[in-house]
Amino acid sequence: MVSELRSRKLASSEEKVKQEISDKKSEDGSKKRKAVRANNGSQSVFRRLLEWDKETSLLCSICASPTSGHGSLRLFFKLIELGGHGVPWIVIPVTLMYFTEDPWFMEILLNLLAGIFLDLLVSLILKSLVRRPRPNVNQNDMVLTASVDSLYSFPSGHCTRAGMLAFFFIANIDFTVIQAMILLVWTVGIALSRVCLGRHYIMDVSCGLIIGLLQGIFIQYYWLPLKSFEDLKGYFILKQ
Repeated sequence: MVSELRSRKLASSEEKVKQEISDKKSEDGSKKRKAVRANNGSQSVFRRLLEWDKETSLLCSICASPTSGHGSLRLFFKLIELGGHGVPWIVIPVTLMYFTEDPWFMEILLNLLAGIFLDLLVSLILKSLVRRPRPNVNQNDMVLTASVDSLYSFPSGHCTRAGMLAFFFIANIDFTVIQAMILLVWTVGIALSRVCLGRHYIMDVSCGLIIGLLQGIFIQYYWLPLKSFEDLKGYFILKQ
């Protein structure tokens, strides 16, 4: 009798353990299914966002082709495009540094150059990592571009540069309201040129402006006084 009771209790406990294991497996399976559904949902949202980005950008690329019928607008945006190119923003500060003797202006120019080189580095790294192809309507007729820059679209290097320059000048130059507005209009013009010429998607442009703003904040936070540059110059002269 006692042994029979013991066997019943043992059987009952084994059933409880089996039931607990079954419930746990069921719960784990339910959690996994929910996680998969959530992941699929987020991927679906991101995919729809990319599709919207491509479709809307294609509609906005009104002067991407020389035969688009908007020749004057295309020429206008290509001129603006040159204003956002990295080469002029290296040549101009270097040239001004040669002619100026004002320590304050020299410090501005040196930090501006540091910001330009930072922008070029960040843009090339992100393009190499993301590797988003440029829009199909893009005409490969930009001047003085690196292979990585001409192949990949995210982020827009012109927009990272324009965002950084806008923040840099407004933060460090005593502009009037009208001058600041002109600078902001130029920045918006750079952004519009990238989409209307079919160079970039809208997300490349908007994210590029945000990245440029963050770069400007970084340069402002880690501002280098003129003495730091003079010490660096002296260090390299001594090394030679």
